[in-house]
Amino acid sequence: MKKQMTSRTQDPWTYLLFVKYAHLYLHELLGMEHKAEPEVNGICKIFDEFKIENRSRVLDFSCGIGRHSIRLSKRGYEVIGYDPSSFFLEKAREKLKLENQNTRISFYQGDPYHVSKVLSRKNQSDFKAIIIMDNSIGYATRKKDLMIFKNLLSLSSESGTILITQTENRDWRIKNFEPCIIADYGTIQTHAQWKFNLEDSIFEGILRFYRKRNRTLYLLLNLPIHLRLYSLHELKQILHESGWNLVKSYGNISTLEPASTDRAEIITVSTNKSK
Repeated sequence: MKKQMTSRTQDPWTYLLFVKYAHLYLHELLGMEHKAEPEVNGICKIFDEFKIENRSRVLDFSCGIGRHSIRLSKRGYEVIGYDPSSFFLEKAREKLKLENQNTRISFYQGDPYHVSKVLSRKNQSDFKAIIIMDNSIGYATRKKDLMIFKNLLSLSSESGTILITQTENRDWRIKNFEPCIIADYGTIQTHAQWKFNLEDSIFEGILRFYRKRNRTLYLLLNLPIHLRLYSLHELKQILHESGWNLVKSYGNISTLEPASTDRAEIITVSTNKSK
């Protein structure tokens, strides 16, 4: 296998994966496109239950290519998509333009840990609902995740906001641990090798992207990564510390089945404790 490029070790892995080499990760986001419609159906059912009316302001934190943002805007919500990747946001804008939809949606690029500062400067706040989809926390430390939740709290509506998070279930992953995962996206193939630290719930791994040509794999990126996974009680605690009150949990955003150790996901619904 011929080596093409490797990451600079001093760069944070999230910057490399989602910003510098976002064109490689794009294949995974496109591969999840088919799940977006049923996931948005589930989100809207939660909105209905918590009286998040049509035309309410919604923040899609870490929105990627806008799989959820665009669909929510089509249903009448005023949506702000926020992501660190200008490449992903450009793809979202291209999709929106291609569909020629008359929707109320805007996209902003910025550091995930400074979302409050960036959006406040743009006069974007007072959100009635905030969504964090597709495992978009756990990339650094628990302290950093706490910072994200506090930032989002400061952007909530004075009349109260619900926060919906979708993340991988630590307890399920332990029961279903896979040390090596290979995914195929046509001309791109990814190999992920994992090990799990029970003491701090950190998945450490190596993610490799290959270009397929004939029967040969050409290495494009070799990236050490780490991901902090949470159990439901740990999510409840960190949400509480940051000013949110967990009121409901599910094990699947599409079907809204109850959370359990047999479900790969944890979906939490929280309200602003101060409202």
